[in-house]
Amino acid sequence: MIRDGSKIKFNNKSPVNLLFIGIKKLLGLVDLARQTEPQHRAIKFLTKMEEEGGLEMMRQQ
Repeated sequence: MIRDGSKIKFNNKSPVNLLFIGIKKLLGLVDLARQTEPQHRAIKFLTKMEEEGGLEMMRQQ
């Protein structure tokens, strides 16, 4: 994962990310992440996505 300012990019060697989340819930999580300190936003967002069952991390084979 490469962090460029406030953007996060996943390279091909990262786990495959499957998203299963509604727009309203996604917008709520984005709003929650915005309220978090900038250096913790990405991990907070991803953690909440996993907790909500909206993000499934899978290894590429």
